[in-house]
Amino acid sequence: MRRHMNTGLWGLVVASVLWPIGLAPVVADDLKQLDVPVFRDRVGYGLAVTEYGMNTQAELLEGDAAEHSISLSGLLQPPERADVLCFATALLADSAEDDRGKDLLLPQRRRKDAQYRALLPSSAYQTRRGDPLLLSEVTMESASLKRPGYEVQELVVIASAVVVEERESEEIDAEVVDRYIDIGNDTEVKVSAKEVDKGGEMTVKLNVKRTGNKTSPVIDSVYALNKKGKAIGGGRWTNELDLFAKGYEVELIFPLSGDEDSVEKLRIVLATEYEIEEVKLTVDGLFKN
Repeated sequence: MRRHMNTGLWGLVVASVLWPIGLAPVVADDLKQLDVPVFRDRVGYGLAVTEYGMNTQAELLEGDAAEHSISLSGLLQPPERADVLCFATALLADSAEDDRGKDLLLPQRRRKDAQYRALLPSSAYQTRRGDPLLLSEVTMESASLKRPGYEVQELVVIASAVVVEERESEEIDAEVVDRYIDIGNDTEVKVSAKEVDKGGEMTVKLNVKRTGNKTSPVIDSVYALNKKGKAIGGGRWTNELDLFAKGYEVELIFPLSGDEDSVEKLRIVLATEYEIEEVKLTVDGLFKN
């Protein structure tokens, strides 16, 4: 028989999610005004922790050493003047030191096929001027430790941000087609789905084929244009993407000023020049609480 022991610390944190779903809209000029732990680097990148956990598991009868881990979820916010397109969905643990400066972190596995989530306006968190905060959800899944998580005084995590330096755009007919259209910059696109619901919300699915890797253009945003060439809706993609893959499907959902028949073209915006920044954030004292 195998028995497992859990410290019970998960009960403390999972049951006390700091930002539960359905929370009323919060007005705040900055994440630090929200009732959650916020950690920033010197440049201004911020991480608001919305959930965290510590876990210890041991096989008592077999006498194996206990396995310890920590995890967290949160929201990333870019510096005020940084043109950030997206963040990788996963945080990577870089170190986890106790109060004597000893690193308790075991070697972590870095994913090769990183997924990215676009930086989007939040419907729940706004500035005092009524502007939505630009935020991106992020998770650090189960970082393994040599010792229990409550001994971690300082956790350093690495976030990956795509910062745009230059953009170019191309317009195509807003029609569902079965062939790819070359829009330049080593990119081809195909509209695979397009519809508007009764509430005036438009969903567009776009298949993208690209050449190159982390130096070739990536999808930035898509806008619906009327017959006069005016944008009547659009924005960034809403699904998670393997942004640097050779091909992927982009999904966009946005309110439309008009009906489906008023959409004449789609403007495809590409980030043609960008930097991938590794952002180190120090989470201090969280697991000691």
